[in-house]
Amino acid sequence: MSDIKSKYYQYYGIPRPTEKFEQIQDPGAKSIKSLMDKILRKVEIQGNRNFVLGDVKDMSRCSILLDSYRDVPKFLIALKEEIPSLTGDISRFANGYIGIHLNFKMEGITVEVQLSTQKAWEAKQLSEYCYAKWRNFNLYERNKEIINQRALLEKLMAELRQDPNNEKLRATLKEQNQIFFNLKQKLRSDLDLQKQETEMTQKLFRELHSDGELASVESDIESLLASFEANNQDLQTNEHDYDKILSQPFKVREDGKLDREALEKQVTQIHDEACKTQDLLINSIQKILHTQNQQVFLPEKIAQGIMVSRSVMNLFDEGMKESIKNNDSYLQDNIHDISAKRFKIATAVTRFALVNDLAQEDVLDILYCFYRLNDDKEINNLTFPHLEEMLDAKTEPNLVM
Repeated sequence: MSDIKSKYYQYYGIPRPTEKFEQIQDPGAKSIKSLMDKILRKVEIQGNRNFVLGDVKDMSRCSILLDSYRDVPKFLIALKEEIPSLTGDISRFANGYIGIHLNFKMEGITVEVQLSTQKAWEAKQLSEYCYAKWRNFNLYERNKEIINQRALLEKLMAELRQDPNNEKLRATLKEQNQIFFNLKQKLRSDLDLQKQETEMTQKLFRELHSDGELASVESDIESLLASFEANNQDLQTNEHDYDKILSQPFKVREDGKLDREALEKQVTQIHDEACKTQDLLINSIQKILHTQNQQVFLPEKIAQGIMVSRSVMNLFDEGMKESIKNNDSYLQDNIHDISAKRFKIATAVTRFALVNDLAQEDVLDILYCFYRLNDDKEINNLTFPHLEEMLDAKTEPNLVM
């Protein structure tokens, strides 16, 4: 076992696994408690008042542990044949985690499948201890508490200047000043500890990917997933009786807190459906794993999409290299948002190219125009007519983002 893994186990007091993990990690559908905890965290702690039950991406979920990252493309093609609505991406985070996350709907229920390997799964399980410890850490609220305490001190000092002989007021000021000092010290200590543990997690993931196995197929996986999503425009989605429950806003009281009784009723209504979907999901995965040595065929439209999306991502990477050449930390600090934007652009252009049966040179014209758009909102709302306007404009290449 590597030194960094040994230190991680020792630091968090975690028992080491004595045998290989099961190939299918099946935690079951997300529990009612977990669903409620997530909603409370999003709405009450993070203040996202637009969050709805349908935004929970993993009501049904599982993880698949393959022998190697090189097995992922073949597995994805087989899974796409079994589940036509399959989409996903490679998610990257500042702590070094790189995950292949598949998201789609089965019977109207949102599903998440994570693809991993035995080594990668162990590292992810270790990193969860750091994530769980700090996921509810709210720097904004902590700073707000300190600011409010400082305002109280200033008020007390002003009162004491008006009444300098008031010993009771002086004692209160001393007491509140100590509270202010403790709040600042505790925040500084927590931030230092968070930084230390995050750096330990980063070392864990750097070691995991140092063999280059994921890097050797990363481009294949990403362009394949982008093509999946780009080819999904013709899929018909069936309506379900519980669609309204998934899109229904949560009841928030005047104090900003959720109505717990109404929330539990809403969550419970959807949970039974998620459990049924979980069974369908596991059966589909098992079916593919039992036949994973069989040959799989890449549909022509998917193959076309792979070529286009790969060109888009390569061009995006060129633009990023130019724009961050004097700021190395920018990529690390913003890796999640950058990779999401990269994938979104690749998917949008690929979909447009497939629908309009565009030649490769026309696609490149679109790409050059695309890189003149720096507003995420504009990119998200991009329409086919908008792309056609850019294509007609034949804008000169501008790769600097």
